Amino acid sequence: HEGTGIGLSLVKELISLMGGTIHVTSIKDKGTLFTIEIAIEQLKEIPAALEVTSINDFQINGEEIVPGVDHDVPVILVVDDNDELRSFLKESLSANWKVLEASNGFDGWAIIENELPEIVISDVMMPGMSGFELCGKAKKDHRTSHINFIMLTARAAQESKIEGLESGADEYLTKPFHLYELELRIRNLLLVQHSMRMHLQEKLLPEKPVLELQQVSDVFLLKLQAYVDTHLENTKLHVETVAEAMAMSKSTLNRKLKVLLNISMNDFLKKYRIQKSIPLLKDGHSVSEVAYRVGFESSSYFAQCFKEHFGQTPSEFSHAKN
Repeated sequence: HEGTGIGLSLVKELISLMGGTIHVTSIKDKGTLFTIEIAIEQLKEIPAALEVTSINDFQINGEEIVPGVDHDVPVILVVDDNDELRSFLKESLSANWKVLEASNGFDGWAIIENELPEIVISDVMMPGMSGFELCGKAKKDHRTSHINFIMLTARAAQESKIEGLESGADEYLTKPFHLYELELRIRNLLLVQHSMRMHLQEKLLPEKPVLELQQVSDVFLLKLQAYVDTHLENTKLHVETVAEAMAMSKSTLNRKLKVLLNISMNDFLKKYRIQKSIPLLKDGHSVSEVAYRVGFESSSYFAQCFKEHFGQTPSEFSHAKN
């Protein structure tokens, strides 16, 4: 596996920041000599460009942005065959996020399937499975299509960037990159994910009763919604049953819903069934009949869940004026 010359580029950038110079002389088939010159006084102070700024101090429009969303620590996967860079990123990013690592695309895919990280930071040039191939594989799978990809590469050509975007990459950083910039891009992607999560919650699980749920465009949620609608009256419909129908493990299904809606599958079933009871109650059906038709085993438990969610009993809601 050939190198990309990124080491020389990093050396040049660092030496320039310290006010130094680097020269090279090379004789074919004999050797190469690199000469670095840095004035002693230049080493007394660390240039501002090299100072580490804490991502914890980051603000948007004066509002402090805290690590993570919804009180959970997001999971970030770093996939890179360069051991030093991978270790550096894991150590640097672990202050704010849970960081997993893989040294190649195949191992990266196995972790993606099992852990469903919010963000994958992947090198492009890797043996076996490239970063572009890994990204494309994840984006085409309904289980992992929501995962954001940040591609890291020494290839700055426009054609390479286009190839990355065509594979579904969300961000593209050319090596050498500034760590703080990478952290900001991670933060921005997490904020977008949070906004999307709130948007989907409002459509599928609104806090107020609605006669008809809004349509979502997410393929996974559409498939899940269609399956639950078909088996809505089945009181034995549990997480394991739904996971099998969605061709996922129970843990993967829960993780996927946690990312998309910040909710477990059990809670989704309960809240979704409550929402589906609204038009039935408004049509004048009895509470016991509605409870049965939306999959609750008893009308008393249905009434309890309904009141916990909407602050009123099903009877109070059905008799209230529109």
